[in-house]
Amino acid sequence: MTRWTITRSRRHFYFTLGEDDPAFDEDDDNYLTQRRISLKHLDREWGLGDRHDHREPVRHFPDDLNEVPHCWLFHDLYDHNYGLEQHSIMLQDCLRVDSIWVDVAVHHQATLDIKTGKWLPPTDSVQA
Repeated sequence: MTRWTITRSRRHFYFTLGEDDPAFDEDDDNYLTQRRISLKHLDREWGLGDRHDHREPVRHFPDDLNEVPHCWLFHDLYDHNYGLEQHSIMLQDCLRVDSIWVDVAVHHQATLDIKTGKWLPPTDSVQA
């Protein structure tokens, strides 16, 4: 029996415009931005699902955004820029996000010992 190792597991989050947005184009994907988050290197103390408030006390947010906690992903959207595909967006654009399309990809790998014809046990695995 082959023992597969999960070597990479990524979640892709696509933040999309709604059909009622003036910039919506039916011939486009309508992504405002995207995020790629690896599960293998996900720090459970800091990041997605950490249950911390990520508001920055020195930053003034409009209206009720000063009062409500900011999850890591919301903070990441307006404060972190990872290049052209994963750029930060302005707070006004955060309000334009209509839905988040999530794509989960798991990469499995196994090693076959050519001399013995047996599958080798996994050396590195990820709990997804």
